[in-house]
Parts: sequence; C-alpha cells; structure tokens
Amino acid sequence: MLVSRMWFKPELDARELPKFIRGVFEIVPYGLWKRRFEVLREQANSNPFLADYFASEFFLERSFEAVLRQHKSTGRYPRVTGETYDVYSFLAMLKLVNDRLSTKGRERLRGNIRDAVMTGLAPLAAEFGTATHLMARNFDVQFTDLEGLAQFDFLASQGDFQIEIDCKAASGDIGRQIHGRRFRSFANLLLPMVRELSNKPGAGTLLQMTIPGNLHGAESHERDLVRNIECAIRGKVSGEDTDAGIEISLQSFELSGTPFDNKVKISEGVIANFLESRYRLSNVNAVFYGNRKRSATIMVLKSARPDLVVDGLYRQLKKSASSQFSGPRPAVLCVHLRDITALQLSRLAREPINGLAVISTRLFRGEARKHLAGVSFVTPSGSLSTSRNIHGDVMRTSYRDVGRAYVFTNPKNPSAGTIERLFDGVSG
Repeated sequence: MLVSRMWFKPELDARELPKFIRGVFEIVPYGLWKRRFEVLREQANSNPFLADYFASEFFLERSFEAVLRQHKSTGRYPRVTGETYDVYSFLAMLKLVNDRLSTKGRERLRGNIRDAVMTGLAPLAAEFGTATHLMARNFDVQFTDLEGLAQFDFLASQGDFQIEIDCKAASGDIGRQIHGRRFRSFANLLLPMVRELSNKPGAGTLLQMTIPGNLHGAESHERDLVRNIECAIRGKVSGEDTDAGIEISLQSFELSGTPFDNKVKISEGVIANFLESRYRLSNVNAVFYGNRKRSATIMVLKSARPDLVVDGLYRQLKKSASSQFSGPRPAVLCVHLRDITALQLSRLAREPINGLAVISTRLFRGEARKHLAGVSFVTPSGSLSTSRNIHGDVMRTSYRDVGRAYVFTNPKNPSAGTIERLFDGVSG
C-alpha cells in the first residue's frame, strides 16, 4: 500500500474556523463531545477541588466547551487569542490530517480521537503539535503509526533526509507518590473538617499533612487516613505523629497582604506562588478552601517517600527509544511537558545540572540506542506569531504558536547537528 507524505501550511486562518469545526463534528459527533463536557462538569460540581485541575489537565476539552457555548449564545466563535489558539489549532489539525490520510488511516484516527475525547486529548494534541512544527520547517510528514506502517508516530522527510519521530505527552504524575487527581479526591473527603478550620474571620490556616507512603487510591486506606487526620486536628494535635504515622502541622497566618485579601482569582497557581514565597514549599500538592477577605484554609499533602520523577520519565522514554524505532534511520523523542511553562523550561535550561539533562544522558549512553539522535522537551510558548496575506480582495490573518524546546543531541549520532537545528529553542 502506498501512503503519501503530507505537507500543508501549518498556520491557523481564523476565517476557516467554522469549516474546521463542522469537519470535526463529522469525525466525532457533537453528542460525544457533549457527553464528555457533561461528565467533567458533573465531577467538578461534586468536588470543588477538581475545577482547577480539570482546567489544566483537560484544557482542550474545557476550551472547546467554552467556544461552543459562546457560539450558541452569540452566533460567533471567539477570536483567536492566546487562550483559544490551542483548541483551534488542535481542531484544525484534526480536520486537515484526517482529510489527507488513507482510508485505513482515517478509520484509525477516528477510533483514536473518539477514545481520546472520553479520556483526554493531550497525547493526540502533542502529536499534532510536533507534526505542525515539522511542516513549518518544510518537512513532509507521514503518519506512520496511524497508517499502520510502524510503531513510531511520524516519518519526517526533506529530500533524501529522513527522521523517525515518536511523541510522548508526559504526565505530571509520573514517578510521584501522590497523583494529582487522587489528592483532590482525598481533599474532598476532608472538606467537612476543613470547613470548620475556615470559620475564623480574617484568619488563614495552613494544614500540612505528610503520609508515610503513597496515596494509592484504595477507599478503605483513604478513609483510615481521613479518620486519623480528623481525630488529630480536632484533638488539637500539631507537629506530632498520629498512630497511623501521619505528620500534621497547623499554622495560622493573617489574610492581610496575601492573595486571599484582594480581588485576585484564587487559582492553584496563585496558591503555589504563595506557598513558595511564604513557606518555601515548592511543587507540592495543595488546594484552597475559603472566602476571599474572610477566611482561608490551604491543604498540603506530602509523602515521606521521595518522588522519583526522573526515574519514572526515563523508564518511559527508554522503552520507546528501545522498541518503537526501526534502527537504521536517526530517531528523535519529542516529549511534551504538560505541567511546565515556557518560562519554567527556560529557567530549567540555565541550571548546570537538571533532571532533563540526566534523562537524556542516560538515554544516549545505551549502545542499543545509537539511532536516537536527539530528545526534545517541548512546551507551548504562550505567545502567538501573526501573519497577514491578501487573497484576492480579502486580507487574511493567520496565527501560530512556535513553542519552546529544550533539545539534547546524541554526540555519537551523525545527524545530531541537523536535529539540533530542526528542534532549536534551547540546546542542551
């Protein structure tokens, strides 16, 4: 079977949005999208700590819901901005790629996207983002995995030069003792007790809890933890170990001079910044409950065991590098970091020793992975480039997010220099 290579101009033309969205509904019926939106709303309504988490973890789904809601209300789609670009770009790529696949490829894409609508669009969006980048660099892209030709996602070609590329959307839970969604479900069980802590007008409370191991999601285990924590707090135990080995600390703070005493929206990002600046707590599981200017309680849950993020991510990438590429051609792993901003990635690149460098060094060290020419860690830039072109008598505006990459190349691979130029952003 001959499957053609694919190239199109990877820019979003705002005038074509209605066409793209109609095309998406031909691939995935509106009813399936609507059911997903309803499920996320129902779960968020039953647990107040899930709203911010869903806004991040299911950003594309929530953005698409907002876009459709505005269109239903006003008859117009929202403009292309930094907030809407990601979802518009994803929908456009879905339609454009689907139209250019073989019959077999379209069938597989439809199956993949329908599953992704119910579980999470981020991994598929990561693949589309990489394909967009390659086409912007004038590479033809063959969707080898969708076409059933290979286990890696793309074969990118420019003249006689070819690269095999596999994409990963790295979850923030990899290697962590406490996973984000489990923590928020656990925090919801503590809500009755937290409401009691939030009844002091003008006061804030920081509740820190450290459990001996991981939060593995077993209901009986979580109920026991909740019972021990409630007994300890209502018994005014602070800074001591409970019988279950849980360390609990209660600290009061004044609301004056904090984000909880002004009109700032209290998001998880605001809480994270406050904990880092006031208490030197970074990268912790934390949620907030309270009323602005009246009371506030912040819950922080930690594990006595260290997180193994580097090891967890390394194992995932090692498996892909060792088993999903053919071997003779140069290969690249594109890792989309879902929980890191472009600014954070730039700061990380300035550190002389960091986890991403350690992972890449370990991957390149293996003799069986000489074909691995590079590893590119990618995050959206958060800013858009704009281009305007005249088509007949009409001025059309197109948009693109060029993203931010932290690239490591394998000095043992002859294609390392080409890979570095192709995925340039920040070189490692």
